[in-house]
Amino acid sequence: MKRNFLIIVGICCLFLFAGRLNAQKVSKDDFRYMFKPYEEQIETMLTNLTDSQREALHKLAKENREYMEKHRRDVNKLQNSIELLLAKDGDNSEILFPLIEMKAELEAEKEKNLYRAKLKIDSILTAEQREKMKSYEKKMKEKFREHREEFKKKMREERRKKATDDKSEKRGN
Repeated sequence: MKRNFLIIVGICCLFLFAGRLNAQKVSKDDFRYMFKPYEEQIETMLTNLTDSQREALHKLAKENREYMEKHRRDVNKLQNSIELLLAKDGDNSEILFPLIEMKAELEAEKEKNLYRAKLKIDSILTAEQREKMKSYEKKMKEKFREHREEFKKKMREERRKKATDDKSEKRGN
């Protein structure tokens, strides 16, 4: 769990750091968009939402946030139990394996819930709004992919340069 958290934090830092390096191609607003609550992301994409659509989206988002908070608590409890059992000596498989299965079931249920939420969002929006949202999301994903690739390329070049500098230093010594 800690490892997953660190990976997520690292990715977020990578995006934030990379955004500052290449601000002319990906604006700060693009990165802010990514970390907004989903209903605000939709409102950013779609400026023509009716009041009833906006209200329905906020209600759905609130329900989903409550579900996700409960899900995170449950997964954290299971993960802590699993870690405790893994740290103990001896064969704890009779207790450990059902906990691992429960954790997998929780993750599967989360994916189902996310899919249900997507279907509900699709039912709230008009066909034109759904198309606009899909094209905007596609554009944003492409921007972030391009930015990530540029960042990776720059990091590879820096590593090669550092390796070359290190080799030349060793030869000089």
